[in-house]
Amino acid sequence: MALKLLRRSPFRFGSRSLFNVRLFSDSPTQQHTSPIQNIQSHQHTNSSKSQNKASSPSSLKDSELSKFAAIADTWWDSEGPFKPLHNMNPTRLAFIRSALCRHFRKDPLSARPFEGLKLIDVGCGGGILSEPLARMGATVTGIDAVEKNIKIARLHADLDQATSTIEYCCTTAEKLVEEQRKFDAVISLEVIEHVADPTGFCKSLAALTVPGGATVISTVNRSMRSYATTIVAAEYILHWV
Repeated sequence: MALKLLRRSPFRFGSRSLFNVRLFSDSPTQQHTSPIQNIQSHQHTNSSKSQNKASSPSSLKDSELSKFAAIADTWWDSEGPFKPLHNMNPTRLAFIRSALCRHFRKDPLSARPFEGLKLIDVGCGGGILSEPLARMGATVTGIDAVEKNIKIARLHADLDQATSTIEYCCTTAEKLVEEQRKFDAVISLEVIEHVADPTGFCKSLAALTVPGGATVISTVNRSMRSYATTIVAAEYILHWV
């Protein structure tokens, strides 16, 4: 399932840039995958990573949290419930690489174009976006309100030295705003459609972004085609997400 870029609308939150991306599913494509096997049997031993924090107020819907918790073990199964996200990843990463390299005046041809940048992946799930961002040189923090997602993400990241430095936390954007955390770029892909308060969520993302930084948000397009392919087919018929 490939993605086509329908619209990219950079605009400003004060001195921060917001890239709003709307994507929809189209045709099947082949993609390299690295499924994790028997992940429940691994033990996480890296005590240097942040402790779980999930007590803060959140704009996320409780029903959505429960749904994703129930399928958390399948994050790295490219043929499982998260197949659409695995198929989206090459397009999502290409856009992020292009947009952030242009914004921060980085070399898009570099193997590690995000060297020196602090990025946060809000709603990171099992880490399928956080890991390639780390491989591109960024200092990555991944947060998710579902504790099981964070455990899966940590276990998978620890399998590779290049991704073992990712900071994963079970927390929310709202909590990090309270802690006055700041990042060069704040990324939240296919998350906003699952929150109860989209406006408040966007304000939190903007507050996490340093002046002169960038915020990248994506969601499915509001069209009959995307409704049919992404919502009806993926969610209700195939139960992918």
